[in-house]
Amino acid sequence: MTWIKRVVSRVPGARRLVRTVQTGAQNLMLRVPGMRHWMCRRRLAGRIAGTESLVSTIRSTAHVFDHYWGRGAAVPPRLLARMEVLLKEIAHRGIDLDASLLWALQMYAIARTGLQANYLKPLQTGASQEDEAAALGGMAAQSDLVNCIKGRRSVRRWTDKNVPLEEVRRLIDIAKWAPSSCNLQPWKVLVLTKPEDKQFLARYYRAAHNRFWTSAPLVLVVFANLGIYSHPMTPYVQLDSGAFIQNLLLLFHARGLAACWVGFVAWDNFGNCQIPESEREEFYAHFGVSRDYLPTSLIPVGYSAHSPKPPARESVDRIIVSEVSPSKADSWGLDHSKACPERRKQR
Repeated sequence: MTWIKRVVSRVPGARRLVRTVQTGAQNLMLRVPGMRHWMCRRRLAGRIAGTESLVSTIRSTAHVFDHYWGRGAAVPPRLLARMEVLLKEIAHRGIDLDASLLWALQMYAIARTGLQANYLKPLQTGASQEDEAAALGGMAAQSDLVNCIKGRRSVRRWTDKNVPLEEVRRLIDIAKWAPSSCNLQPWKVLVLTKPEDKQFLARYYRAAHNRFWTSAPLVLVVFANLGIYSHPMTPYVQLDSGAFIQNLLLLFHARGLAACWVGFVAWDNFGNCQIPESEREEFYAHFGVSRDYLPTSLIPVGYSAHSPKPPARESVDRIIVSEVSPSKADSWGLDHSKACPERRKQR
């Protein structure tokens, strides 16, 4: 079989032809009853061995559905097939449906029936600026911490209305009170409003198909200063940035602004770099930022053009691991004979 691949690889255009034939054969096989489930289950066999991994995969797949709808796109057939297999696996294993699985099932049904337009309720338009300002002010005044945390959503579509820069400055000034390792406060923020700056930044974003954030009126680039960390503390840079970003997201929501947390992983300053060194230098020169600062995340901000539905969260019993009883652990798919040997010794 190996020599056949070598011969094929040397024929001009042969790889593309083989790939096209394989794709066509797979699409044809997916139309055969039962074949789609068998093929997809075979692909996922190594990743869904445990109950917890299966449930996590279902939740993440359902979340991808929401991503496509937020961009105004339809869910690809391959993702529908994947979700169908995962849900059938739930039935095959006899796993009880909790809130997160019911939410995933709802997302699958919406995609199957083509009701995503009904699912995404557009915001009412035509209101005066005075009425809009009053509504936003009322929301901010009545929102307590719990409602703010539970009401925040990741928004991926915005109106053309500009975001007041002074308001953003004020919210950043509040967000800086986030906790950080040894109070190092490593964060720096680059505020982008010009389309040319967003397009320049998009060159460095690995997921070229998922650049929805370029349509936001304003984009924040969050940097972390690696130079202030000693070597053992370097991993904390992501944790500190995350605390600062969470403050920002909650503050934006409380003020009626819509944002989304987008990862930026063009390089990590630890030797892993997916772009040429010359382009990396161009990035820092373009924005006038020192190379000590690692770009960790993007936060597109604007006024929401749609109202995302809240995905379900896991129950607190599944989150608190320290109170795991044997019956609960079994429902998680944990193996007591292999997990936590230190804890077994303490018992």
